[in-house]
Amino acid sequence: MPSLVTAPCWIDLSAYDLDAATNFYGSVFGWSYPPQHPDAGGWRAAMVGHEYAGGLSPRPEGVPVSMWTVFFGTSDIFAAVARATELGASAMMPPMPVVIDGVLMTTIALMVDPTGALFGLAQQGANPGLTHTGHGSALWFELASHDVESARTFYAALLNATVHAVSEVAPLDYATLRTDAGDFAGTMPVFPGSPDGVPSAWSVYFNVDDTDAAVAGAVAAGASLMMGPETMHTGRIAYLSDPEGAVFGLIRPASADWTFRP
Repeated sequence: MPSLVTAPCWIDLSAYDLDAATNFYGSVFGWSYPPQHPDAGGWRAAMVGHEYAGGLSPRPEGVPVSMWTVFFGTSDIFAAVARATELGASAMMPPMPVVIDGVLMTTIALMVDPTGALFGLAQQGANPGLTHTGHGSALWFELASHDVESARTFYAALLNATVHAVSEVAPLDYATLRTDAGDFAGTMPVFPGSPDGVPSAWSVYFNVDDTDAAVAGAVAAGASLMMGPETMHTGRIAYLSDPEGAVFGLIRPASADWTFRP
């Protein structure tokens, strides 16, 4: 039986200064942005050619930080919200249809998992989801949790996934989530040395042609380098925060065959 909730199908940035955010990510990843529609409430689609790389939205009042949100796909968002709630999540925003120019693009909900990490659910309509591959595309997703075992149990049940420890990064407690389509996300504890108040959170790693060059470009555009670049068994990676503090990763994958498809 297909899983009710599937691997991530969309990513969205909440930013205070949306013009600055679009300029920043456009310079780093080559994204372009079609003209805004009045129905979109300021939301912008990030495109490479005719392919979708994600979206950017004005940061709602009450949201203290700018951040990337990872949306998991579903064929029935009401059932998915009910299932996530049954497993211990709480609903931050109930299912909301996104209609632009009379067309149902998607229906989304925002949830908080049992360890405090925000995530989204999306039942796609006319929006096809993440279709861009290559430089500037979402390639990997990672959860840092204050209770990583509980988080793994939750997402394994929600996604009908299995958990697989990664020995190559020992002694770090790192494990992937795996479905029939393969590994799509990593899970690990929040680093012990993290500042007080750092919540459990999902982050996105973007595929780049050259990690070092992308880091240099991002820093020149106002980002802060948090880790790397360094070479791992999966590729050359780095971790940064954008000019508003939203964190994201970069990876030049070790294998050219590694292309995420939701």
